[in-house]
Amino acid sequence: FKVYGEERRLGGFDMAFEAWINSLFGFKTQVVNGLGSVISMSFQVAETQIAAGIRNVKREFGATGKGVEQGEAFEMLYGILMTAPDNIRALSKNVLNIVTGKEITTSRFNKLDATGVRAIRGDNVPKLAAMKESGSRTGNVLYQGVDIAGHFLTSMGKGLLTVDEVFKFAAYQAAKHRLAYRTAIEEGITDPVARELRIRQLVNEPSNKIEADSKEFARLATFTNEAGEIGQAFQALLKAAPAAKIVVPFFNVLNNIAKFTGSRTPLAVFSRNIRMDLAAGGARADLAQARLASGAMASLGFLALAMGGGLVGSEPTNKAHKESFRRKKKQPFSMEFRHEDGSRTSISINRLEPAAFFAAVMADFVKISGELEEGELDTFIGAYTLAISKHFLSQTFATGIADFMNAGIAGDDRWLKNLASSTLPFNGIMSDIEKTIDPALRDTKTFDRTILQDALIEQLGENEGKSLAKSLEELVQILGRLKSRVPEFSEDLPARLDAFGEVITTEYGFENPIINTLNPFAMSTIVPNSLEDWITQVKANIVTPEPQIRGVMLTPEEFHDWKKMGGRAAKRELLKMIASPGWRTTKDHIKKAKLEKRFAQEYEKAAQKMSSESDPIMDTGGKSRKYSALIKAVRREKEKKIKNGQTADDRKKLTLKPLDF
Repeated sequence: FKVYGEERRLGGFDMAFEAWINSLFGFKTQVVNGLGSVISMSFQVAETQIAAGIRNVKREFGATGKGVEQGEAFEMLYGILMTAPDNIRALSKNVLNIVTGKEITTSRFNKLDATGVRAIRGDNVPKLAAMKESGSRTGNVLYQGVDIAGHFLTSMGKGLLTVDEVFKFAAYQAAKHRLAYRTAIEEGITDPVARELRIRQLVNEPSNKIEADSKEFARLATFTNEAGEIGQAFQALLKAAPAAKIVVPFFNVLNNIAKFTGSRTPLAVFSRNIRMDLAAGGARADLAQARLASGAMASLGFLALAMGGGLVGSEPTNKAHKESFRRKKKQPFSMEFRHEDGSRTSISINRLEPAAFFAAVMADFVKISGELEEGELDTFIGAYTLAISKHFLSQTFATGIADFMNAGIAGDDRWLKNLASSTLPFNGIMSDIEKTIDPALRDTKTFDRTILQDALIEQLGENEGKSLAKSLEELVQILGRLKSRVPEFSEDLPARLDAFGEVITTEYGFENPIINTLNPFAMSTIVPNSLEDWITQVKANIVTPEPQIRGVMLTPEEFHDWKKMGGRAAKRELLKMIASPGWRTTKDHIKKAKLEKRFAQEYEKAAQKMSSESDPIMDTGGKSRKYSALIKAVRREKEKKIKNGQTADDRKKLTLKPLDF
C-alpha cells in the first residue's frame, strides 16, 4: 500500500488505531460534522457577497481592477441547489455501501487524516492471507471474519466521510459556478443569454485553474485542505512516530478550523498568507477583506449578546465558584434564553464550530475586560488575545495534549485513564445512547484503596503494597469509566452528587429519545436560586468535601450516601438561614462565615451518624449495620493513630485533596 510516495504494509498498530479512532464517533459527532460544514459554507457565501460590495466601493473611488463581482454569491447558492439530486444519490449509494459492508470513495485529504484504505483487512494479517492462499478452509473463514469486522468497526468513520464528501461536492460546484460567473464577466460578455451560455460551458468544461481553485475551495469548506509548512512539518513528525497520533488524532482538521477562525480575527494581520492576499489585489484581496469583515460582524453580534447576559463563556477556575456555577445548572460556552417567569434555558454551543469560536471568545472577552481599567487599550488587546487562547486551550485536542504532557512531567494519570476508557468498541454510540437513557453522571473517581492495602503491605512490604493498591485503584476507576458509558450497566455505579446531595445530570431537552440521542447540544433550565446567589455574593467556600471520614477513604457508595445525607441537610439549614429575619442586614463576611460553618456542621453530623457504634444505621431489613465496614475501619484508624502517638490535631492534617469533578 502506498502512502504519500512510500510503500508500506498496514500492520497491527494501524488496525488498533483505526478501530479506536472509529470508536470515538457517535451520532452526535455526525450531527456536529454536518452542522460545521453548513456553517462554513454559509460564511463563504456571505463573504462572497461582502467581497462584491467591497469591490463596488473600490470602484466608486476609481479602482479599475478585476475582483469579486455582484451575483457570485447567488451563483454559489444556485450551484449548491443544482447538486442536491446528485448529492442525494451519492449519499444513498454510500450509505448502502456502508450497510452492505462495501468500501466508499473518499478524497486523499479527509477529517480522519486517513488514506482511503482500510487497515482492518484480511490482507494485512500475513498468516491469514497465506492460509487463504494455500486453500485452508479455516484460514479463509478467519480472513473473511477480519474483513467483516473491519467493515463493522469502521462504519461510523465511513458515515462521517460520506457526509464530508456530500458537502465537499456541493462546495466544489458552488465554487465552479462562482468562478465561471466571474470569468464570464471578466471576458466582457454583456448579453445575458450569451453570458449564461458561457457560464454553463465553463461549469461543464472548467479550465484547469477553475478546476483546481474549486477543489481547493471544497477542501477549505470542509476543513480538509492540505496543511501549510508548519502543519506539514508536524504531520511529518506524526508520520515518523505513528503512536503520537493517539495524542493528536485529528490534527489536520483541528489545524484547519484554527486557520479558518484565525483568518477572521484582527490577529489575522500577523499572518504572512493574509498579508500576501491583501497585497495581491483583485479578488484575493476582496475575499481577504471580506473574511475580516465577516469575522468582525460575527464578533460584534456575539459581543452584544454577551454584554446583555445571553452568552456565557468559560466556567470559573476557582473550585467553589465552579461548583456554584454548576449547581445553578449553568453551562460553559452556552447561550441563555430568558423566560417571563424568571427562569432561563441554557443551550451549550461548545461543539458548534466554527461559530462557537466567535461566541466563546466574545463571552470570555466581556468577562475578562469587565475586570480591567477603562481606557487601557493595551490591556483590552491582551484580554482579547487571552480570550482566544482560553477557547483553544479548552478544546478536547488541547486538553488531551496538556494531559499527556502532565503525564510525562508530573506523573498525572488523567490522560492514560481517558485513553483506556475510550477503547470500548462503538464507544461514541454507546455513550450517546447511555446519556439519553440515564442523564445522571456516574461516580467513577472514588475508590477505597485501603480495602486490600493492609493485606498487600503485609505480603509485599510498605512501598510495594501501597504501589499495587494504587494500581488497583486506577484499574477500578478505568473499569468504572468504561461501565459508565454502557447503557443499563452505568446505573450500577452511584450517581454523582453535588455538595448539596443533588444528582448531577446532563440533559438534552427533548422528550423524544431519538432526538436526544442525536442532539449534540446539552440543555438545562436555570431557575432563580437565592441560596446560590448569596453563596456567590459573599464568596462562601461551599464545596464537595473530601471522600473520607475520620481519615478513612470512603467507597463510592459510602461517599454517595454521605453527600446525600449531609448535603441535603445542609441545604435545608442554609435555606432557613437566608430566610431568617435580619439576614439581609448582616455584614457579608459574617454571612460567609455562617454559611461555611453550618455547611460543615451538617456534614459532620452525617459523618457521626454513619460511623456511630452506639446507634448505627441499619440496612433496610434492619438485621445488620449498613456501614459496618466503615465503622470498623474508623475504629482501626483511631487505634492506629493513638498507637503512633498522634493527637487529634495531627489526625486532621491527614487529608486528601478534594475531588475535582
